[in-house]
Amino acid sequence: DWHKNREKREHFVFDNGCVSCHTNLVDNKLTSPQAQKMHAHYQSLLNTDKQLTCASCHAEVGHSGLNNMLNYWKPEYKIYEKKAAIKKEEIKKAYFGEDYVGPKVENKEGNATKK
Repeated sequence: DWHKNREKREHFVFDNGCVSCHTNLVDNKLTSPQAQKMHAHYQSLLNTDKQLTCASCHAEVGHSGLNNMLNYWKPEYKIYEKKAAIKKEEIKKAYFGEDYVGPKVENKEGNATKK
């Protein structure tokens, strides 16, 4: 269950994978003042009992767009279900091309037909 696993991401996403490349977290002038402030806060909490990890704030660290993709395949909230079903069909059609056979849909008479 990817949604449940993401709740525990801080336990299996390690900062050394991030900071080995992103060495200038605080003094990077290309980031917003708010990002600089938050990264300074992150550094101030290192080696304390309130320590944060990169994954504490960056929920999609290493997997940009993961939240959207997970909600297409297993929506967290009912409001996403219809949009997710449409997106799944688009993805399957694109992947399988002419070989794709859509789901059976019942018509007004209750007869099942294929899309």
